[in-house]
Amino acid sequence: VAWVPEGLPATVTMLLTIAAKRMASQNVLVKDLQGVETLGAITLLATDKTGTLTRNQMTTTNFWTCGELYEAAARVGAEKGVATLANPGVPEILYISALCSRAKFDRVDVPIKERVILGDATETGLIRYAAGLLPNYDNLATNYPKIFELPFNSDTKWHMSIHKKPHANGPLTLFIKGAPERVWLLCSRILTGPDGECVKLTEGYKRAYDETYEHMASRGHRVLGFAEMLLPGDQYPEDFVFDKKEKNYPRGDFIFVGLASLQDPPKHGVREAIGKC
Repeated sequence: VAWVPEGLPATVTMLLTIAAKRMASQNVLVKDLQGVETLGAITLLATDKTGTLTRNQMTTTNFWTCGELYEAAARVGAEKGVATLANPGVPEILYISALCSRAKFDRVDVPIKERVILGDATETGLIRYAAGLLPNYDNLATNYPKIFELPFNSDTKWHMSIHKKPHANGPLTLFIKGAPERVWLLCSRILTGPDGECVKLTEGYKRAYDETYEHMASRGHRVLGFAEMLLPGDQYPEDFVFDKKEKNYPRGDFIFVGLASLQDPPKHGVREAIGKC
């Protein structure tokens, strides 16, 4: 009682200092004495994930296209079949992953597995997978040159590129990938077959999309949406000049191709560290 009120701050500081010394013996660095008090009151601990809890190595896990869900690679206990180039919609997702991207291999004179990819972690995961399946991957950029690009930004949340990739109705193809909900809103049709066959979006497709998106996201995976547009040759000839300022590029009515999910595997020991904490 004699300590109150003048001696109270000194007493509290002494107690916190004793606690800080105990923590220091447990390899905890206390920069601020008030932090000792805060630590004792914690009910929720939030931590950075990418590169801290996880390895920062994005790996492609699932595809959903043409109404089917596929596993990216064979694994024990897999619920679905493994994606191949024979599955309708899968080649389209792989071409969008490979061409609508800014990630690149550091070299081309060694096998793909030994190469380092320079670029964003998500694009790296997609490129690593696409390069393993697509034939003649190293020549894709030469065979289908990019003539226009709108890079990903935090406002649009999608990345668009236009390539000289001919189809039945013209010489140019538009690819777009990004946040699924943003890409979905730009689409009026959905891919249903192997040769660009598509139908108008209906409530049934919206429900299937919502269920799949929720299923992928609920497993802690990062999910991306993919779309394309086979540009009509009468409106967009091969020498058409696209301009960002004039916005003379298509901004909607795309064909929704599908979803892809990627996971960033946890580092070894993370489970035990969280349990101990």
